[in-house]
Amino acid sequence: MITAALCLFVGGLQLPSNPSFDYSGVPSLPGVTLKTHSVQIDMSSAKVSTLTSTSVFKNETSGPVTVTLTIPRRRVGDEKSGNPNFAIDAKWDNAAMKLASPAAGGPGEKLGGETYGYKSDLSAKVTFKAGQTCSLKISYSLPFGRCGYEQKQKVAAYAFESSNTIGLLSISYRYGGPTVFHLPEAAPKDWGWQVGAKGVFTRKENFQPNGVLTYITFYPGGFEDIGGPTKGGGGR
Repeated sequence: MITAALCLFVGGLQLPSNPSFDYSGVPSLPGVTLKTHSVQIDMSSAKVSTLTSTSVFKNETSGPVTVTLTIPRRRVGDEKSGNPNFAIDAKWDNAAMKLASPAAGGPGEKLGGETYGYKSDLSAKVTFKAGQTCSLKISYSLPFGRCGYEQKQKVAAYAFESSNTIGLLSISYRYGGPTVFHLPEAAPKDWGWQVGAKGVFTRKENFQPNGVLTYITFYPGGFEDIGGPTKGGGGR
């Protein structure tokens, strides 16, 4: 049986100790309203987590608008980790989107101790008609990251850093299968997490993302060789 912990910290980016992992977060689309954002992180695989999310945006102005969509693509690791380059599949109103990467990734930002943060966000231009509602669907898979003493814990994460207030937010971490947990304690308690044998879930109304990072850390079961600290982020 695996020991598990779910951690959620408010008031800025808080990280597990000795981290090395990739993650994404809520997409930003200034000038329009983010009506709903639903995200599921499936951790039932032995080696990867798979994220799917759906965002519904509405142009509440009386005229057409063209705005820049930004999808976070982030990494934390050591000074040699480099910028994240994992693939993200995005569909705008069910049509495939072409996402642009930065021309060159910037240097890492020292976050404290030997931990650095990197970003290589993706972007695209989108156009709304007056009063139009559009949906954005995102999916990707990532190897579990590593953290903790000698990086023997695994981690999956999702960030809430966006220019948009979320009218209705729902988020769930789903586990099971090769990844077996004791029931975790969800924090902070006033988020109203529903905790069960197959996952944790919460929903919020009129939520303003402010840099909160959600994540689950756990020790893998069985006799997997988890090795020592890794380079390059994302637990690779």
